[in-house]
Amino acid sequence: MDGQQTHNGDGATMPGGLGGESAQPGARDSRMVEKAVRQRWPITPEKRAVIAEALIAIAGNKRSSVRNRTVAARVLVQMDAQNMEQEKRDRGIPDRLHLTIDDITGLSDDELVRRYQEKVRALGLG
Repeated sequence: MDGQQTHNGDGATMPGGLGGESAQPGARDSRMVEKAVRQRWPITPEKRAVIAEALIAIAGNKRSSVRNRTVAARVLVQMDAQNMEQEKRDRGIPDRLHLTIDDITGLSDDELVRRYQEKVRALGLG
């Protein structure tokens, strides 16, 4: 099996599997990557880029099974969601907007909207 190549959707070749020796990436490869992403295993940016490239190739390869293409697409979405979450943390953006009952009691709808918009702007979100 040494030296086998698989072709991505653009006709380019890449090593078999997800960097392994198999000619076709299998469900086991995809599940392992999915687990690594979901559990946030430490992955260097370089390896993360290689994994993303391999997943893009699998998702776009019409010769890959529907199952493998679906898993690859799902993992890519998970990776993107984690990137967005990390970007929010890096910018100091909280997961929730905290409003107390004192913030909203007795206010008109227009005033509620105005206060909400002030909080959003204060967080750098709008």
